[in-house]
Amino acid sequence: MKPFDLKEAKAGKPVQTREGKSVTILSFNRKHDTHKVVALVDLDGHTEAVIPYTEEGKFQVDKEFPGDIVMAPCPDVGLHVDDFVDFGTSYSNPPPGEKDARWFLFLKRLPANLQCEFNDKIKDLKLFCDYEGSRFRCTGASRMGDVWLTPNFNQDVGYTKRIDVRHCSNWGLKP
Repeated sequence: MKPFDLKEAKAGKPVQTREGKSVTILSFNRKHDTHKVVALVDLDGHTEAVIPYTEEGKFQVDKEFPGDIVMAPCPDVGLHVDDFVDFGTSYSNPPPGEKDARWFLFLKRLPANLQCEFNDKIKDLKLFCDYEGSRFRCTGASRMGDVWLTPNFNQDVGYTKRIDVRHCSNWGLKP
């Protein structure tokens, strides 16, 4: 894991927490003695928190913490979930279940206020896929382009894995 680099972060390079959670830096110049960086951290795919950090990306000055900011790994050029929603993986012959996956992920990429407004129509919609030989429930997608997976078929929000959509297969509305 590459340590937080203030200069690279200011240049727009992606960052995340040490445990892989999505981070958006809001400010680099908070008026504070030690915690000058302010970031919005995705806690569980459903809730975000505004958290102050040191210029070294530390949450706690004196020790390493899972919520510290680090530089995000440079991903291989993957398929952004929005491109998957717009175009799928095949123009002429999509795999079975892909249209359902594209519709579900389209709904999950709507702004939160629209998701809330239409929740009564979409709350019972569930999506499943195979990843690395196991079946997972897909609970959403991030603005970073990845999809959220959990092995718990009853979990409605949150995730245990965030992966590139192209690594999913065998999409379906049933486990």
